[in-house]
Amino acid sequence: MRRIAFFVVSLVTAPLVADELRLTDGRTIVGKVKEAGETLIVETRDGSVEIALADIASRRTEAELRAALKKLAKSSGKSAFHQLELAKTAFEWGLTKSMWDHLGRCQKRLDRRVEKRYRRFLAGLEPEVLPAKYRTQDTRGRVRGLCKQVRKHTKAARRDAVLEVLVGEPNADQSLAFCARRESFPEQRLVALHALARRGAASTQQELCRSIVLDKDKSVRVAVADLIRDHGDAHSAIRYLAPGFLADHPSIRGRTAQAFGYLADMAGAPYLVAAGPLAGVRRADTGNIGVRASMFQITSRAYIRDFEVEIAQAAAVANPVIGNADNGVVLDVKVGGVTSMRGAIVEAYRRALKKLTGSDPGKNPALWDAWWEKHRPGSAQAQGQQSGK
Repeated sequence: MRRIAFFVVSLVTAPLVADELRLTDGRTIVGKVKEAGETLIVETRDGSVEIALADIASRRTEAELRAALKKLAKSSGKSAFHQLELAKTAFEWGLTKSMWDHLGRCQKRLDRRVEKRYRRFLAGLEPEVLPAKYRTQDTRGRVRGLCKQVRKHTKAARRDAVLEVLVGEPNADQSLAFCARRESFPEQRLVALHALARRGAASTQQELCRSIVLDKDKSVRVAVADLIRDHGDAHSAIRYLAPGFLADHPSIRGRTAQAFGYLADMAGAPYLVAAGPLAGVRRADTGNIGVRASMFQITSRAYIRDFEVEIAQAAAVANPVIGNADNGVVLDVKVGGVTSMRGAIVEAYRRALKKLTGSDPGKNPALWDAWWEKHRPGSAQAQGQQSGK
């Protein structure tokens, strides 16, 4: 009895087979097939379909489809165009794994002639990249569901497909901005930012500038610089980020300098030179910068400081009022954070200037103005260096 029960369960849970069914009316249906008496139940991308056996003109099993695709691949070229066409055929035949394999080969050989076709095909792969539980949710749920499909080891073609679906998702700018700030993995935040940049939303530049400074992962900050150069305006981003040199928090100043280095735009150098002498100056004491410590050593003694007299019938009662006398030392100390980190901030500015100009401005920010006069574009020394090269 136990063996029979196990056999029945194994039939129910056995993996379904992907077949291609050509019907007598000319239609072709591809999906996971399950036999049920005189009918077949086909699980397609759009749902379940019941087909009578009498309506089937021909049938190719998954093994036959794989063999046909393999034969077709041998006779095709290895270019991005041919790999994309093979991926389309695999998609039509329901061979999902083979589709992703050919898309991966296409992505590695991608060129401008094929890129538009590649993106257009990926944009239609929502059923392959978005789990069913997210498809009926609102925009934020769908966007988050798509972003969650991207991880560190996600293959490039699948990541590109998620990106294209996100780019085409209607009214998703706010949801993408939310994911760009809140998702746990850096790859998920980056794909949301990339989608925002591709969509060209009004708030794109602001979100990119925020992430290039505030994102906790360095790889995201570096990649965002590429997005700003490709889809935004580096000069505008530099002007937007420049007030970060006056931030009270030292890490914001250092991150702003790093961002200027990542952008690799010479327009940021004058801001770094001007900010150098102010590296250790706080704009305002916000109360949250630096280390604060408190201690006290107090001796407390009780004493009678007064009497309260109550008059009752034929009697007067004096109630003592007790006081406390405190004697000792109280110490409250706070070390200014920006001043104590001045050396680290100056070094961040210095590294950014070296990256932008290829020359070391030195350790003393007070001398950077004179150094910049010699190395700024258009100066006699800079022109001499270029002619020497």
